[in-house]
Amino acid sequence: FGQQITHAQLGVEDVNGPRGGVDKRCSLRLKTRQAGEIAIELMEADFFTGVDRLVERAARALDRAFSRKREPRRSARQSM
Repeated sequence: FGQQITHAQLGVEDVNGPRGGVDKRCSLRLKTRQAGEIAIELMEADFFTGVDRLVERAARALDRAFSRKREPRRSARQSM
């Protein structure tokens, strides 16, 4: 997907400070040439796990978005 992504912004934040828990907010915004903008956000107990899951979800979201662009749309009459 590298050539399709024009801009990427990664954000990480510890929501409630040193108290611990599932409080690490990780977000990713991707701008693409064909699929527009894709934004993903999740919460995890640590940043490493959060970023790993974020990248996995982003890859699936990009795959879906680009698959939709490649597949021709079918009208209601074509599906009958």
